[in-house]
Amino acid sequence: MAVSWSWAWGTEARGVLSGDMGWTDPDTGGGGGTVAASSAITWTYGGSPTRYAMTCSSYRRLIAPASVFIPEGWLAMPVYCATDWYTSITNGSLFDIVMGSGKRIYGYCSGIAGPVGTISCYIDTTLIGTFTLTTNTWYYLAVKYKVSVNDWSADVYINGVITAATGISVGEGAETVGTYGFGGFSTSALAHVGQMIVYDWAGSGQKDAIYCTRLAPNADTSETGTWAPSAGATNFGVTAVDPFTDTTYTEETTPTSGDDVVTEVQAASLATQTGIAGGPGSVLGTTNHTYSSGAGFQANAAVKDSAGAYATGANVSPAAGTTSYAFGTQTTGITGTSVINFKYEVV
Repeated sequence: MAVSWSWAWGTEARGVLSGDMGWTDPDTGGGGGTVAASSAITWTYGGSPTRYAMTCSSYRRLIAPASVFIPEGWLAMPVYCATDWYTSITNGSLFDIVMGSGKRIYGYCSGIAGPVGTISCYIDTTLIGTFTLTTNTWYYLAVKYKVSVNDWSADVYINGVITAATGISVGEGAETVGTYGFGGFSTSALAHVGQMIVYDWAGSGQKDAIYCTRLAPNADTSETGTWAPSAGATNFGVTAVDPFTDTTYTEETTPTSGDDVVTEVQAASLATQTGIAGGPGSVLGTTNHTYSSGAGFQANAAVKDSAGAYATGANVSPAAGTTSYAFGTQTTGITGTSVINFKYEVV
């Protein structure tokens, strides 16, 4: 089991997430609440830096970038329902794995308004089980799933314990394209999502709680080619902005294959940014998130421990005037005393 993709929230608006970072907000024209990150209700640990949770309603969903989908894996995220539960339309699902064919693995509240909610979980149209959650309580939700030929399965864990929502559906075709999404239940019964992690299928998976914290590079490492920061003198100064924004950046006027820019989080800063003295004892994975615009070239994101090799994500083809999201995730050789390097490369 290894981390495939990870995300911790900042305070960026949904327009930045959907415009620059590959997310989809399908309900911008509807009413009933907003998608916004907040520090009012957060899933946190002792000594943690300021953390944020994404707040949604049934009319304000959010869908992760399509490029992070894998056909066999785990979707894990802490969830919290404020005020009360509410009988929901299925579009307001607590979690929603939607395949390219439109078939889904999802769980939504099928109870009535009140302090206890019944979550019904489905593989497409087949109910695989239910479980109950109470309001004003954080739960760690982990969904192990598979969508291969004649073998669709889903096992739902809450706080590391498997629920009654488990089952296998045969006769479905394999899926290679999909998305991960989540939502709330009404304009008053808001759902909060603390973070998101996707794991691959191998092994038992990470069904127990694991925290994901956003890091910002604090030093420049190297550059190949000539990169010009939009402000100041450093590449990390314009690419480490939190929340994400497209108002600062570093750029090449004439990008060439093999050109790259590398920044880093140094060990002392890693300890400070995670809020753990001396740095965390181990790191399960680090994801480098990038966005770019331009024309006539491909690029990718990569990440590594200073002593290891880069883990490089898939190539993207940026377009002039719009941004393209790219990511790379490293799962080996990273420790709490690492210098973590983040690279953006023209290919």
